[in-house]
Amino acid sequence: MEGQQKTNTLAIVGLVLSLLPFIGIGAVWGSIGGIICGVMARKQIAESAGAEGGDGLAQAAIYVGIGGLVIFVLVICCVVTFTFILPMLGLAGAGLESVY
Repeated sequence: MEGQQKTNTLAIVGLVLSLLPFIGIGAVWGSIGGIICGVMARKQIAESAGAEGGDGLAQAAIYVGIGGLVIFVLVICCVVTFTFILPMLGLAGAGLESVY
C-alpha cells in the first residue's frame, strides 16, 4: 500500500459541491464552493509532490462549478426578460387574445 496515492479530500468535496446545483440544492453557493475547493485542491496536490492525487477531480469541480454558475446566470436573465422586459415593451402574450 506504500506506493499508492491518496486522493485529495478537497477535490472530492469540491466535485460534490459543484454537482449540488444540478440536483436542485444550493444553486449559487454549491457552484462557488466547488470552484473554491477545486482551486485549493489543485494547489495542495501540486504542493504534495506526488503524495496526493485527484487533480482530475479538482479540475472537474472547477469546470462543473463554472458551468453551474453560467446556467444560473442564463436562467436569471431569462426570468428577468420574460417577467419585466417583454411586458414593458408590450411583447408578452402576443397572439393569445384569439384563444379567448
